[in-house]
Amino acid sequence: MSMVLLVPTWAKVFRTGIAPSLTDAELVALARGLELDDPALIQGQTLEPIVCPQNRDRPPCGACAVAYAIFRGSPVRLTGDEVEERFAAVVIACDLTLGHEAAARPFIEWWDSTAREEARPALLRQVRGAIADRRPFAPFAPIPAARG
Repeated sequence: MSMVLLVPTWAKVFRTGIAPSLTDAELVALARGLELDDPALIQGQTLEPIVCPQNRDRPPCGACAVAYAIFRGSPVRLTGDEVEERFAAVVIACDLTLGHEAAARPFIEWWDSTAREEARPALLRQVRGAIADRRPFAPFAPIPAARG
């Protein structure tokens, strides 16, 4: 009897389409925000405040998971416009990687519609996995010969 592990669509999209476009620093920042339940990590919209002509040059106060990774993981202070531009680049890269338009939608919809207390630990597992995927494997130490 073989065991089949079903991975939710949102998790596949995050790991194969979104995470590869995020830097190490961005993934670490997202992990930290999830661990700490940072109130700046929001659901239901990309940025808070929503970028408009009056505030486009100001940094965001809050952001969805992907935009949060971008603005908290940047070594420089980003404006809402800059975060939105990078967010769009990540979403487009996801489309190209997964081979169809709106490929990031299952992840974004899952993040926006899932209860925070469920979404945070579930996404944190995926972020930690994505970080671990980037680390090179240490070579195995040779097994000492048996003494006889």
